[in-house]
Amino acid sequence: MRLTAEQIAAFHEDGFLVLENWFTPEEVDLLRTETYHEFGTEQPGRILEKNGAVRTVFAAHKTNDHFARLTRLDKMAVPAAQLLGDEVYVHQFKINAKLGLDGDQWEWH
Repeated sequence: MRLTAEQIAAFHEDGFLVLENWFTPEEVDLLRTETYHEFGTEQPGRILEKNGAVRTVFAAHKTNDHFARLTRLDKMAVPAAQLLGDEVYVHQFKINAKLGLDGDQWEWH
């Protein structure tokens, strides 16, 4: 799956690109199911809030085959390479679960 010249131009102008229906409903359901599986699995990459709720899961692509495949899908890698103008790789993979206005403060860069 390749982006059009118009999509690439929109990304460079706006700083983001929305790709509606990029994933099928079945793919979304599978990833949602796997996300909840990761939330329920005790592991070093799972970070909890003080109240015990899952805040984030780091590196799920190293422990979950579905997320590993997600990072290698052509429909993810090809457009990312188009936007960056170079090869791409996974630098960091995390699933954030923190609810807005709830839980501990989370500083961003």
